[in-house]
Amino acid sequence: MPNHLDRPEIRSAIEKGTGTDTRFSDTIGTEDYYYALRLSDGNILRVSIQADSIFSLFERSLVIILIIVLGIVVVSLLVSVKLTNNLIAPFRRIPKLIRTNAPPEESGLYPEVIPLVEEIQSARNAQSEMRQEFTANVSHELKTPLTSISGYAELIESGMAQGEDSVKFAGKIRKESDRMLVLIGDILRLSELDSIGDTPLDDEVDLKAVAEDCKERLSQQAQKRGIRITVSGESSVITGSRTEIGELVYNLVDNAIKYNRENGNIEIKTADKMLTVTDTGLGIPQESIPRIFERFYRIDKSRSRAKGGTGLGLSIVKHIAERHGAKIDVESTVGVGTSITVRFQIRRIK
Repeated sequence: MPNHLDRPEIRSAIEKGTGTDTRFSDTIGTEDYYYALRLSDGNILRVSIQADSIFSLFERSLVIILIIVLGIVVVSLLVSVKLTNNLIAPFRRIPKLIRTNAPPEESGLYPEVIPLVEEIQSARNAQSEMRQEFTANVSHELKTPLTSISGYAELIESGMAQGEDSVKFAGKIRKESDRMLVLIGDILRLSELDSIGDTPLDDEVDLKAVAEDCKERLSQQAQKRGIRITVSGESSVITGSRTEIGELVYNLVDNAIKYNRENGNIEIKTADKMLTVTDTGLGIPQESIPRIFERFYRIDKSRSRAKGGTGLGLSIVKHIAERHGAKIDVESTVGVGTSITVRFQIRRIK
């Protein structure tokens, strides 16, 4: 054999104590891995192993490695599923807590989640109370004209009302029926607005043109009471629903006519993304202003019914304004009049 003192692993062992190298062996004609160690007596001990043997060792170990890795994965999955179930178990109780309105503190929920559950419960209770109140109000509002219609019809049917009385009672039946139709129409419209969702608001709407149109549509109603409607200001184009903006302005002007004085005035002003309806009516007490947009709220119920109001007009106005991201300001003085301003924000067509 040739002298191996010049081999890299031998030189490294002499200098550093150990040495390694991988190379093709000219002696035995294989690729080997060498390791050399300097002994305490100065001699060099060198061992080698063929590369094929290393790969064979790895191949023999591969199955065991795969089994171990697979076992680790399975155990990890089982543990993670168990931990996840334990982690989310309190959250799974939330729907039942909300449904039964049970105290969240006694349900084992995380303390950080309890305020959220309490808030959801409060919102759900408030919504439930609103639905019950709305149902009761609808029932009451419909019961009143139906009772009148039934009474007048009974008088006509029994023969107690004849001639001019019969004609008069028939007219009252028609009037109450018209009132019911208006009420049902407003209820259906509110329901439609509640469920309309995210329908596109992408019409280009000129507030002044809408105001002029509403003035024309309500001119006959205003003339019957000697009320003068004027439209002033500049054209102001907003992005929204042309139909809904028309409803908003119509309800504001219609309300201003109903609760105005005989021979009063109504002024509709339009400016930059803003519309104002001002009347010379009876005015609204300051304590009632925050509630005038509630459904079926009336300052004077008997006066409102006598004027044909359903108590839903301003609710529709509020709903449409909210859908368009608009804000409503109300200024009113009892005995002087009311001014309602709707301020629209700039909206981009999507």
